[in-house]
Amino acid sequence: MYIQDKIFYKLIKIDYAASFLFLFWTISIFSFLSITSIPLTYLSILLFIFNMALVIKKANFFYKVIPYIIILSPIFGSINFLGLNMLFSDFFLFSYFILFISKNKNIYHTKSFYFFFILIILFTLTHYFFGDLEILKPIISITELFILYSITKHNFILTSIDSFFFSILSAVLIGTILMFLAFYKGINLVEFNGNNVNVVLNSTNDFDMTRFKLNYFYTNFSVMIGCAIFISNYFIVSLKNNIHKTILFIIMTYLLVSLIASGSKTTLFISIFIFILSNLIFNFKKVFNVKNILFFTLFSMIVYYLLNLFLFNDVNKDLFIQRMQSNDSLIDRFGVYRNALNLLLNNPHRIIIGYGPDFLTNAGDLKVSNLYKINYYTKDEQGALDSGLITFFIEFGLLMFSFIAYHFFKNIFSLYKKINTINLTILQLVFTFIFSGFTQLIGISKISWFLIIFISISKVAVNNYRKNLI
Repeated sequence: MYIQDKIFYKLIKIDYAASFLFLFWTISIFSFLSITSIPLTYLSILLFIFNMALVIKKANFFYKVIPYIIILSPIFGSINFLGLNMLFSDFFLFSYFILFISKNKNIYHTKSFYFFFILIILFTLTHYFFGDLEILKPIISITELFILYSITKHNFILTSIDSFFFSILSAVLIGTILMFLAFYKGINLVEFNGNNVNVVLNSTNDFDMTRFKLNYFYTNFSVMIGCAIFISNYFIVSLKNNIHKTILFIIMTYLLVSLIASGSKTTLFISIFIFILSNLIFNFKKVFNVKNILFFTLFSMIVYYLLNLFLFNDVNKDLFIQRMQSNDSLIDRFGVYRNALNLLLNNPHRIIIGYGPDFLTNAGDLKVSNLYKINYYTKDEQGALDSGLITFFIEFGLLMFSFIAYHFFKNIFSLYKKINTINLTILQLVFTFIFSGFTQLIGISKISWFLIIFISISKVAVNNYRKNLI
């Protein structure tokens, strides 16, 4: 196996940087919820300095700190900067990039990288001059994605994968703690608009057990919980020490409870589907045996017990079951999809050139973009198109969509051809995003940064392939 127990031991026992990161970010969420009296402003400054100090000391520490920054940045609110709502994550990324290019003059040496970047920028500017886009904010978002890709390709090494995975696991755990604490304090995180004072003051200071759906800043945070479950499984499979396996089993159980409690049946079913499919394809002979059947039976019983103990009562258990059995949200989505596709077919040239990035979210003409959010059957306007893939197709058009999809799946196929424990896990993470993108608006939040990093590290994993087969 690639990962050794001593590496895992180092991650949880000896890595003081990881320990302090976990501690500082945990204190920050307590401060956000007004559980501690430490001002968030002081914590944000301290965390910024500490994270920058880590990456200055060692470039590979970037992959240790970035999962926390992506997932937990909203607790520090947003700042209006040059007409843009900037998060802690934005300031950190651009600050690190300035430091990065000062030490690495040639940040990326392939012509295809520059060609692709310039092509996307020109595509965005063209739609702006045509009047499809009313603001140029998409250029900032696109630049951030290319910065992430270039940093990862330049610095990432195979031995960073374990540390990166462990940081994702830790950051998601803190996120779920925030999710549960907010639920039990009666705080609706969905209403958060950059100022924690209002959202905390509006709390009921008591949880309502008729609510069965826990919320978070990002509606697709559940996707990251699904990713964290696959990462837990990666460590469990890779480790030999039974104590370490037990720790990871407890964490994975907690994460599954959190995923169910989040109320995202899409991510839940997708995670189960990907887990079963990947095991059937790559480990068929070892799937259906007595040991595994007993294990999953015990696992299911533990999860069911914990849900009944901490979340469900007679009322909201019925609501939860009703939600899981209901297909109303799916019918609503398909109504919007049909309307959007009908509009697109009535504008054939848009099938080819699209409308420009972020047109359907916040950068386009609302009179036009809102037409794509109407349910074909009920004629009601929805808040979003609720499909990252369809949104991407409408915004980028067939030509650009095909170009990006070709390079994307070419890289994914390389992972498939050289399958091992690491590559399989990366595939599981990537396909969690892709399948979730069918019925969720993946791409509108900073969570989408992870997909770019996964794609980038997949090339590192392929180029450093070892035959540590599953």
